[in-house]
Amino acid sequence: MLFNSLQYGIFFIAVFVLHWMLPQRLRRPFLLVASFYFYASFLAKYLLLIIGLTVFNYFVGLWIGRAAQPKRKRLLWLAVAGNLGSLAYFKYTELFLSTIQPVLKHLPLMGAQFQDPLLVKIILPIGISFFVFEFIHYAAEVYKGMEPERNPVDFALFPAFFPTQIAGPIKRFPDWVKQLHHPLKLREVDIDGGIGLILRGLLKKIIIADIMADAVNKIFAHPGQAGWATTWFAIFGFALQIYGDFSGYTDIGRGCAQLLGYGVPENFASPYQAANPAEFWHRWHMSLSTWLRDYLYIPLGGSRVSQPRVYLNLMITMALGGLWHGAQWHFMVWGVYQGVLLCGHRLWDRSMGRTATYKAIVRFPLSQFVTRIFTLVLVCLGWLLFRADTLTGAFQMLGAALNFSQPAWAGFTEPALSTPILLMYGAAAVVFGGWIWSQVKGPALQMWGAATAKLDPLWISWTTSAVLRPAVYTLAIAILVLWPPHSTARFIYFQF
Repeated sequence: MLFNSLQYGIFFIAVFVLHWMLPQRLRRPFLLVASFYFYASFLAKYLLLIIGLTVFNYFVGLWIGRAAQPKRKRLLWLAVAGNLGSLAYFKYTELFLSTIQPVLKHLPLMGAQFQDPLLVKIILPIGISFFVFEFIHYAAEVYKGMEPERNPVDFALFPAFFPTQIAGPIKRFPDWVKQLHHPLKLREVDIDGGIGLILRGLLKKIIIADIMADAVNKIFAHPGQAGWATTWFAIFGFALQIYGDFSGYTDIGRGCAQLLGYGVPENFASPYQAANPAEFWHRWHMSLSTWLRDYLYIPLGGSRVSQPRVYLNLMITMALGGLWHGAQWHFMVWGVYQGVLLCGHRLWDRSMGRTATYKAIVRFPLSQFVTRIFTLVLVCLGWLLFRADTLTGAFQMLGAALNFSQPAWAGFTEPALSTPILLMYGAAAVVFGGWIWSQVKGPALQMWGAATAKLDPLWISWTTSAVLRPAVYTLAIAILVLWPPHSTARFIYFQF
């Protein structure tokens, strides 16, 4: 049941209506049942997995809460081992077997060469990477002193909540439980804002991500055979695709949660306007970035250790963060690449970045624009490692991008690229325009405030809510109706 499907639309409308019709005491149990139904719609047998992990973490949390040291620490390690063990089995078993099998073939075992293939087909449970991280966060916070949740329904709804169940954002339990203890009434819910988030997410997914995917997938299917311009189009096209796809999912999930009276964290903040790699990770997949910081980077020592250890901590954190994304080695290489960028930026910032000359240069808008373009190119080259099916394919694509002796647009006809190229131009205009707005926002808002100071604030509010919002929403719906997708495409992060 995909967010961008008619089936989900019917499901959500039914849940929304029944949720607000039910008395307060029945709403959370109803949402839990609806969330379990949503999860079972993908593969029913794996509903037992999320229920089993929920029961395990519920009781371990209670045990940690009432245990004394050092038993508390052992129970914390039990929670971490149980959650990571389930993730490792379902996600990394095939990677492990495929890695060791070539080695075994060259080793004499019991006097004979190993020949039998080690094959196992495990279907990855959707969303396991996300709710496992939420469980580990919960156990760690209880260990630090947070009161464990004793209501089993409230605890089960934490990982199962269907708007964030499959691909996040990764929630924090203290923020979540506050909303359970202080539920909103329907009249307090920003209905317009929730609908706006859903429409924005659908536009990103259907009109941007899915259209870009058709062209990008065909180019990546034959790495190294396209011309340099076609290859660069695919690299930047995937950057646009994955942003539209993942941030679109997040917008839809946040909008649905808001309509049900719940707030979930932001996950994106104009990431392609970042001025350096560190800022990019403060803007991209923010719930994962902060999780890796709090539960991996800081426990490793963070920035409180010697500089060589700091760089090692960054590399370990990003490498494991890359492997978290998928059970293939090119994801880890992508994580290592991101770690190199972060280490390089830190080294630059601690040396040249602190000089008076550099600080004077970066005050100029042109230099700020150049640093953002340079960061964007580095990020997009990283997406090449992320998107390619294999490391070999990634290097073939990189070679094609740098081979300027080949025809620029080889491998693709102009009509097939015309719409995606227009989308890319539009995206570039939005990114550039957003940066320009960030530079002039202060004076512009002051001018707007002065110009509207004599107007009735109620009139301005009425105009916005009764005229502008309906007009924008109607336009968005018209675009979605008049420009429907050829098929209902899965979200990229469903595979993680």
